[in-house]
Amino acid sequence: MAFLLRKKENPPLEELVNQFLDENSGEVDLAWHLEMEKMPYIPPVVKFMDWMAEKGYNSNYDRKAIEAELLKAVEARVSKRGVK
Repeated sequence: MAFLLRKKENPPLEELVNQFLDENSGEVDLAWHLEMEKMPYIPPVVKFMDWMAEKGYNSNYDRKAIEAELLKAVEARVSKRGVK
């Protein structure tokens, strides 16, 4: 019964990143505090990939693409707070 073990079809990366940030709002808080201190924010790519595996999605995305999408989404949420 291998067909029961098939992983879910992946939604678009942007949607997955937004779900991840909704569930892990501390990442946006961390990015905001780092921005206030003029320190760089490094997106949690490994944490995101672990989250995807936990949710049952295939992790067939490129790490650079994940990092870029995480950074873009976090920057958008931080800018809503009025920092950038």
